[in-house]
Amino acid sequence: MQPSWQNSLASLRRAREPYEIFGDDRGYIVVFPSNGDVPLLAVRRDQRRKGIGRSLLAAAASHVGKPLRIMNIEDQFETFLEHCGATRLVRQIEMVRSL
Repeated sequence: MQPSWQNSLASLRRAREPYEIFGDDRGYIVVFPSNGDVPLLAVRRDQRRKGIGRSLLAAAASHVGKPLRIMNIEDQFETFLEHCGATRLVRQIEMVRSL
């Protein structure tokens, strides 16, 4: 799955505020310490269901010292985030129109 354009690595490289990356070759998380926004969380498919995603979320939350905000969530990840203690605050609908 690809991140939305605003959360892509190319977009993050242009970010004006600093961000932190935690992880290794099994998975990683990107977080903006100033507000707790998490634009990217990825775990290699063969490494899923081993607690890596949960550990990455915990490391990011501990580092920023505030609640994390995770945007643009695919439906299939919502259950995972709920198991990690996340609560949905809003529902976003993204629409695309070909030009």
